[in-house]
Amino acid sequence: MIGQRRLSPPCQPDESLRPIVRRDFPTAIAFLNTSPSSTISRFSCHISVTHASLWPGPYRSMVTTGRARRSLLAGIQYGTNYARCYHPTMETRMWRALRTVLRGIALVYLGLCGVLFFFQRSLIYFPQPGSGNGDATMITLPVRKARVMVCTRPKESRRALIYFGGNAEDVSLNMPGFSAGFPDSAIYLLHYRGYGGSSGRPSEDSLFADALSLFDEVHAKHPDVDVVGRSLGSGIAVYVASRRAVARLVLVTPYDSLQELAAREFPYVPVRWLLLDKFESWRFAPNVTAPTLIIAADHDEIVPRSSTELLRSRFKSGVASYAVLLGTGHNTISGSPDYIPLLKGSP
Repeated sequence: MIGQRRLSPPCQPDESLRPIVRRDFPTAIAFLNTSPSSTISRFSCHISVTHASLWPGPYRSMVTTGRARRSLLAGIQYGTNYARCYHPTMETRMWRALRTVLRGIALVYLGLCGVLFFFQRSLIYFPQPGSGNGDATMITLPVRKARVMVCTRPKESRRALIYFGGNAEDVSLNMPGFSAGFPDSAIYLLHYRGYGGSSGRPSEDSLFADALSLFDEVHAKHPDVDVVGRSLGSGIAVYVASRRAVARLVLVTPYDSLQELAAREFPYVPVRWLLLDKFESWRFAPNVTAPTLIIAADHDEIVPRSSTELLRSRFKSGVASYAVLLGTGHNTISGSPDYIPLLKGSP
């Protein structure tokens, strides 16, 4: 109902007045101007129920008798309000239907935003169980509130390699290739929280904290630490290199920020306000001083080349170099014969 209070029907129509209403307006108005008060009241009541819309402004003003005009206008106004409440016009019904549709769309949109907000981390992280490797040793990283596992190949050496993998990667599968490619380095592959036997749940803050803890543990034994980050792990690697003195930084299929990638996937959702784990590599890249190599896939179907190149521009001049592995995709880049040599820094 449009009105704030409920209107009751003004009166019952008077059939004896119907012939007068059906006359032309001037004749009906002349009748009103010469009628007694009782007739005017009945006529006003009649048109308030049946014919309020037939009495437009110019004809109302032609009623000259004061009481006739007041009675007539009151009846018309009351009848019009009553008609709006109980007999809505086609236009009114359309607006009501439109408002109902818009409310439904708004509720669906808010519901979608709510689902994305509460389940966003299940769309970012895809924990993988550790497959294990006979040549690797598993150690536990001493962190609070979680049991974080690290797959290692111990080595008494000045050099070490720390690897941060992708969001759906079992990092232990890299051990054979890394062991062959880096024979003189100790190797440390971090299993994120929830991955490969590690407890807890992954988040940007927890992964950053675990990565710094791992670097500090490794750096205490090996002065020269190379840090490699792939896909999601590239954001973690950039963060570590911006906070610690790494010997060399390698970023494989990196992005400028995870927020940017999410906005591409969900262009009609306010990702900026909903996303909890933004992984803003652009924010940390200017603070990196270590020699950095960015490796892009030729046909990356996950991270657009524009995002990788934008990240490259964030580093200070002369810090970052750039390489593209031809014929590779986001998930197949490690299969290129040039992959390990690039990680090592070989020409």
